[in-house]
Amino acid sequence: MRTDTEEALWASLPEELAKKIANHAFDAWAGRHRTYATLERDGWAMAHLNRAFFDAFLPMRLMLRHGPKHPHRAFCLVEGVLRFLHSRPVVPIPTSIYCLMYCEAYRSCEGCECGLEDVTNRTIGNYKQAWKTIRKRCTQKNMLHALTYWLIHLYTSGELPKPTPSERKRILHVLGAVFHYVERYHVKHLNLPSVRQHVEQAYAVVDALC
Repeated sequence: MRTDTEEALWASLPEELAKKIANHAFDAWAGRHRTYATLERDGWAMAHLNRAFFDAFLPMRLMLRHGPKHPHRAFCLVEGVLRFLHSRPVVPIPTSIYCLMYCEAYRSCEGCECGLEDVTNRTIGNYKQAWKTIRKRCTQKNMLHALTYWLIHLYTSGELPKPTPSERKRILHVLGAVFHYVERYHVKHLNLPSVRQHVEQAYAVVDALC
């Protein structure tokens, strides 16, 4: 627990200096190689030091905000990944952070039965069960919505700046790799365009609106 003296010291710092310290701390946290549990523990501890650290660690807080089954999980995870990529547009992604993003996406992608079980049930005449399956919420479908509709919202609302062509190319590559399981199951089952194509179409909308 911090003392009153430490609180006063942080409060006395100019806002810009406090932001620089917090951003440097975030870069140091993101660049260190450690276990997944330690990465998460240290990140949450540093995020709650003060307001500057709380803001600097926003990408991490978004990625870890909700559990895998929470209805807002996909949107927070995608936004966290995008904000992290925008905060480090040139620097290579540290292995520890890449693993964090990939693991969180994996944890959120439950088995997708879209286009499979409902067809089987209709074939055998079990229409009641087929209707239940169709209405079942698919976490991978939510991920695809977040990678398109929510991405468009973040840019058109001004929450994120439009990326340069080189930044966009990097974002497309990372999102396609991090959300690999969405493409492996949901996209494949329904014969949809790839995750990369979905994101490219979303950026085309952003270009048309911004």
